[in-house]
Amino acid sequence: MVGLARFSNFTNVYRVLFLVATQCILLYWTACLVFLAIVNAGYSVGWRCGLHADFTELRECVPRMLNKLEGHERPRRLVYFTILRGALDRYVSEWLHTRRGGTWVKATLRCRGLPPRPFQYLPCSYVFDVNVSQLSFNRFANCPGSLSSNRQTRMIASLDDLGCYSNLREWTKPANLAVNFSLSPPQIDLLASAVENLATAFATFGLIEHTIYTQYMYRMLLGLVFRIPFKNKINTSWVSEAYQEPGLLSSDWEQVAEARNQIDMMFVAFARHLFTHRLAARLRAESILPIRLRLFLRQVEPRLLLSDTNLEAMVCRHLSRFFKKEIVWRRLNSRMTYNVANRKV
Repeated sequence: MVGLARFSNFTNVYRVLFLVATQCILLYWTACLVFLAIVNAGYSVGWRCGLHADFTELRECVPRMLNKLEGHERPRRLVYFTILRGALDRYVSEWLHTRRGGTWVKATLRCRGLPPRPFQYLPCSYVFDVNVSQLSFNRFANCPGSLSSNRQTRMIASLDDLGCYSNLREWTKPANLAVNFSLSPPQIDLLASAVENLATAFATFGLIEHTIYTQYMYRMLLGLVFRIPFKNKINTSWVSEAYQEPGLLSSDWEQVAEARNQIDMMFVAFARHLFTHRLAARLRAESILPIRLRLFLRQVEPRLLLSDTNLEAMVCRHLSRFFKKEIVWRRLNSRMTYNVANRKV
């Protein structure tokens, strides 16, 4: 410890002691990695808790499903992680996937053990078409209560604390970009819940546009070893595919997508800030250690790495607190928002 103190300050010594103590406490607990696969952001197949289950479904389903698979109950630490994507890219990619025949009609959407009622959610009409290859972008976007709108925020939020799907129409309501836009109280609650969960309930997360750093964070925090290194690729394949069929993608598609994903755009902006903060903190912590300890940090058991995420979450809670204060301020002043449409000339 004396040798380590020469290369670090008290904070970093405390950090090492915290890791060792937590490792001893959690020695007999089994960590189970749970990946939340967001539609058209992360690939998944054969999931036992439903098609593209969200965070609300996973928390209800995973413990019960693991007990069923193993035939007995035992204590586990469920470690959640996910990967996010730019809101507009993901939205257009989902439209293209729908045109190729991909639908999510079989998604259970369970909240508090029950699916949404018919007056809360009905599938879009185009999912029942015999041929969806000619589905236009405007028809895809104009479906009321579509799960595609602001999907990432909804999948990360705790819906059981928000009345489940009773506010789905409000969460997916297009924003009027012609006037000064402000979020409604249900939309604010959805965004605040997703922000809180991403900062505290998820061990880590990745960003599609930064796959190399995502792989680094997965390795350091989850102990995952990859055979093939990730590569940062600018995914613009959807651009050429979207314009292959003339008339299906309108000229104002970007404005249409922005209006239906304003909450997702805010959420992803926060996620990028949080990801950068965590990455910088991790790199700074490594840079002050001698090379021998850096190598040791990359080779320790996953349980030790996972225990460190508790400290990472504590460090990042202040971001969500500041964000909540801003949200509360906006809610109090939402009625005073200046409306350009009512401006007198």
